[in-house]
Amino acid sequence: MITRADIVTEAREWIGTPFNHQAAVKQVGCDCAGMVKGVWRELGNDVSRVPVDYPRTPSGGNLIKILDEFLDRTNTPMAGNVIVFTLLNEPQHLGILTDTNTVIHAYQPLGKVVEHRIDDKWKKRITGYYSFRGVE
Repeated sequence: MITRADIVTEAREWIGTPFNHQAAVKQVGCDCAGMVKGVWRELGNDVSRVPVDYPRTPSGGNLIKILDEFLDRTNTPMAGNVIVFTLLNEPQHLGILTDTNTVIHAYQPLGKVVEHRIDDKWKKRITGYYSFRGVE
């Protein structure tokens, strides 16, 4: 059984991975969705049905539709949960919580995967939370 601690440990192994749109390879390249997908894959899960061809800026609620298909919505921010941020008026950015107020995500402006505190600027962008299925 995969635990929230397993997810956080794996996500931290992605820190420093260069930003690369549509990639999902630890320490080689990823974007925010690719990091989430890659973490889940590295923990032994099948991600073959998860879309790989998507725009840099999702629109029309497409990101939420995909998340609803593969993850479970939750109202609780917990370590190991996926967090969704709204940018440019659309849910279009993902990260993995390492605790209730810290996130790891592939952040294009910095060009890599980073971990940081969720400050007031980021808190205003939070759209929701998702849990990987089958996590203890």
